[in-house]
Order: sequence, then C-alpha cells, then structure tokens
Amino acid sequence: MTTAAMIGSTKAAVLKVLFEQATAGRNDPSLTISGICQKLPDRLGGALAQIFLDELIDQGLVTRGAGGPRERFRITSLGIQFVDNIAQLDVSSGSIESNAWTGRSQDFALSETRQREIVVKIKQLKKVIEQAPLTNSERSQAIALVTSALVLAEAPDPPWKVVKETLTWIAAISTTLSLALQVAALIY
Repeated sequence: MTTAAMIGSTKAAVLKVLFEQATAGRNDPSLTISGICQKLPDRLGGALAQIFLDELIDQGLVTRGAGGPRERFRITSLGIQFVDNIAQLDVSSGSIESNAWTGRSQDFALSETRQREIVVKIKQLKKVIEQAPLTNSERSQAIALVTSALVLAEAPDPPWKVVKETLTWIAAISTTLSLALQVAALIY
C-alpha cells in the first residue's frame, strides 16, 4: 500500500469513527482526539490524529468545538454524505454500486415494518425539535425539514435517499438534533 493510500484510509477511518459516534444514539455526537485514537483499529498518536483532523476540517468534513486539551470534534453533514458515498463503493471487487449513479437501489426497498419504524422516529424527532433549545430561525428550518421528511417517508414508494439527506440537514442545524442521524442510519 502506498503512503498516499495509507493516509487516505486513515483519514477515512477517523471519519468513520466520528460517523459511528454521531449515529450511535449518544447525547454527545463528538469525541476528543484521545477518544478518536482509542476507537481506531490501528492506534494513532495524538499529533498525527490532529494533522488528519485539521485536513478533514479544511475539507469541511469535520468541525471542532471549543479549544483546549479536551477539544471535541464531530462529523459535519458533508462528512456524513462522504461516508455514505464511501459505503456505496465496493472496493473489494473494484466495482461501483449501481445506486451510486442511478440514484435508486434495491436496498431502498425497505419493509413496511421498517418504513413504519422510520415514520414513528421522524414524528419523535418533530417533538424533540419543538422542545430543543433552538433559535426561532433554527426551529422553523428544522420543523420545515422534518415535515418534508415525514411526508416523503409516508409516501407509497418513499424516495429514501432524499429522506436520508433531509434528516442529515436537520442534524446539521444543531448537535441537539442528533436523533436525526439515528433515524437516517435506519434507512440503509
């Protein structure tokens, strides 16, 4: 494996760790550098992890919180979309999944049970938004997005890719809305 490939795969692994943290249903979707290093399959030193995180921040895939020794990092909505695109590539066979270029997938033929579960979770998300400490502008935007996600999810043949993207946009409004990422994770 070339050095460039190792760097790329390590950055992808850091991004995947942050993605898993954001979609795991925890109250805090962020991690410290040491928390990220502990979850990586190949242990990475803090200084090297900081370099990779800085590059991911420059690319808009990760954001950082307040500075200091306990500085926390979390994946952005663009980072989530990037991880989703990586998941669509079948690296082992060198082929690309057809849904990466057609926009439709057999994976999107979710069962009625799963569809009902997603609809219930989106309704719960709407209640969370109504109670969340958001500005009026953030709340209005989140309500509009969750309403559209709900209408689409209740359709006879839901466009799951659009529903998932809408849920990602909701999560980008505020970290208190990480439930949106958990619902989005149900779609794949």
